[in-house]
Amino acid sequence: MIMMYGTDLCPDCVAAKKALEDNGIDYKYINITESLGSMKQFLKLRDTKEAFSEIRGSGTIGIPALIVSPTEITLDWMGYIRSQK
Repeated sequence: MIMMYGTDLCPDCVAAKKALEDNGIDYKYINITESLGSMKQFLKLRDTKEAFSEIRGSGTIGIPALIVSPTEITLDWMGYIRSQK
């Protein structure tokens, strides 16, 4: 099962959640604005993983972020869903 970091305050995150559900893709949703622990967990990933290299310093957050496996992270949720069909 994949994990998705996001927040319900983000329109892209809401759209990604709906698309995952509409396509029958099981996922665990981690709302980064729900708790400090969730936010810290996401920031550690964002600040250390190569998948976020273009995001760092851009002024954007980097959500929705899909953790596909321990070694695969994607910010292209639409591409991920297309690849699952």
